Amino acid sequence: GSDVKKWQEVITEIKHGRSTFDSSEFSIAFGPIVINYKQIQMKITNVYDGVYKSVLNRFGEIFCNEYATLCQTISNHKDIIERLELTNMTEVIDNISIINYCKNNILDWEMAIFQGIDIEKNLNGQKYHFPGSFRSIISFQKDFQKFKSVFQSKHHVFESNIDKIKESIFKDEEALLKTLNDLELNWTANRPCASEIKCADALYIIKVNEQKLVDLKTKVESINKAKDLMGVIKGDFESLDVLFSDIEMLKKIWGIVQEKWQTIEETGQSLFIEINPVQFSKSLDSMLESLQEISRTYKGDPVLLGRRKELQNIKRKNKLIMELKTEAMKEKHLKQVFAKVKITKLMEEIRVKELLDIDTDYFEKSVNDIIA
Repeated sequence: GSDVKKWQEVITEIKHGRSTFDSSEFSIAFGPIVINYKQIQMKITNVYDGVYKSVLNRFGEIFCNEYATLCQTISNHKDIIERLELTNMTEVIDNISIINYCKNNILDWEMAIFQGIDIEKNLNGQKYHFPGSFRSIISFQKDFQKFKSVFQSKHHVFESNIDKIKESIFKDEEALLKTLNDLELNWTANRPCASEIKCADALYIIKVNEQKLVDLKTKVESINKAKDLMGVIKGDFESLDVLFSDIEMLKKIWGIVQEKWQTIEETGQSLFIEINPVQFSKSLDSMLESLQEISRTYKGDPVLLGRRKELQNIKRKNKLIMELKTEAMKEKHLKQVFAKVKITKLMEEIRVKELLDIDTDYFEKSVNDIIA
């Protein structure tokens, strides 16, 4: 791993193990028998030295990388702290975040630097060759003290402005609460809950209000983050989630309705002489079944109830179109029906939409009068 402390412990253990082989004696006698183990001891010593050197180099590499990262982090925050304008209310969250981050880490950074100085001295004592890019921790300690001094100065300014910052946050929060109240009133007045509204109009209203809520939520989250950083109780914006939930529900409902009505609108553009009312009837049955299923989830929703009723009316009109398309219905009869419902176009120019736009009861009566 990259735990510098553990690596240092391993280095110490290897060094201690190596010392057990440092001896001027290379033989032992058992009576007239003398055993010389000099070569064996030298091989073991060489193995230890090789392992020690490898571990020392790896430890030195990890140490250099770790402390290069630490030094860079401190240097970056030193630059940020020096440029910090704590009286700038538009950057209050970033300012508080930076101050808190430095405040929470400065002691750990200082301890890490003291530890780094000891390790650097230890590595120098063991003749470790630092890379040319390595900056001595002892040298960097001076920069850290400058950073510490600048931070303490900025932190004092921050503390002296804390009441002003809080006042600004509360003022912004009050304005957001008013905006939320205005959005609630506007949504209540313009909420697209009537089934006769055009799908495109309903979805536009939803889109506009949704975007306003998204923008408001972003600002609320920003204020809440600032309050969290300062340990201040957040304001009550629960109704924001309620509004989002209502808009999301209507967005889903109108999206489904739009999908279904697209088929009706496309069929409406078909010419009367080309329409297949049997196929259209199957499509309408499928739509009714689909809206029925959705209505189980959104019970009593006026949009779905109204659109289901409208689909049933379209089905009645489609049955009348079927009557007009039967072989028994001659051209003269068709002309009489169209005259009654005030369609003056040539038969080959009449589109289905013109028939679907006729009042259902009036259309039915007109057809029945001719058939009778």
